Amino acid sequence: MANLEIVPFKSVGPINFGMTREEVRRVMSEPAEPFRKNMFSLTDTDEFPKARVHVFYEAKNDTVEAVEIWQPAKPTLGGATLLDQPYQRLREEFLETDPDLIEETLGDLRSDRLGVCAWAPTADSEPQRPPRSVMAFCRGYWDNYEEMRKNAMLHLMKQLGDQ
Repeated sequence: MANLEIVPFKSVGPINFGMTREEVRRVMSEPAEPFRKNMFSLTDTDEFPKARVHVFYEAKNDTVEAVEIWQPAKPTLGGATLLDQPYQRLREEFLETDPDLIEETLGDLRSDRLGVCAWAPTADSEPQRPPRSVMAFCRGYWDNYEEMRKNAMLHLMKQLGDQ
């Protein structure tokens, strides 16, 4: 995928937040490989392996709510390539734009102002390495995160109890 420009709260390349799963699959240049991201997932995530993209869908309407991009893809934000620069520099640049940057654990950044997260699991020992992935998200994506996680856990427990 040539252009993976992130437009905050709007799009990542040809993928617009709010698109249906079918619309996303039509604009991508390869078939989707659906999978469950983790045990809390209420719906499938679409992986596009050649593009190095995971598309997350809102469970109720099956519409795009977040897009994660993995190395070696080249996502950009405002013209700056995000996965080519050291984690520490990216963190500093995010802080310039968003002084309320959230970093719950070292290597896990979230800017609610930019609508972007970065994941660098080795940031504590290798802050000069770039993040492994970035994720752009729609407005409101994190608003009810804890409640959604709780509901997903209840759903999982019910499924396990039904077996």
